[in-house]
Amino acid sequence: MAVWSDTDSAALMLSDLESFMPERSDGYQPGWVSNKAIDDEVYAAAIGEQRQYRLGQLRVVARLGQNDNYVALSEELAALQAANLAGFNAGTTDSKRANTIMEAMAELYDAASQAQD
Repeated sequence: MAVWSDTDSAALMLSDLESFMPERSDGYQPGWVSNKAIDDEVYAAAIGEQRQYRLGQLRVVARLGQNDNYVALSEELAALQAANLAGFNAGTTDSKRANTIMEAMAELYDAASQAQD
């Protein structure tokens, strides 16, 4: 989360990914047998679609990384998991707290997913 917690670093990373466009070199061979060449426009469209999908996911991660409450919950959950390496026993204090944390994190995730840039 460290990269995402810094607003400037997150913005730079997202900007770099937004502008990145991979290119196939002349004579590119994908490494498997293909009966037809991939049209450059189809290739660019597929890359663009996937880029936008991934950027959407990363924007949510960035929002969560900059949400102090989410980060604190994440750290608390990590500490509980470290203290219960064999897993949580149902009904224990740690198990109940972990469930409460995960529910709160899920609510924050849903809110971050709905937010618009």
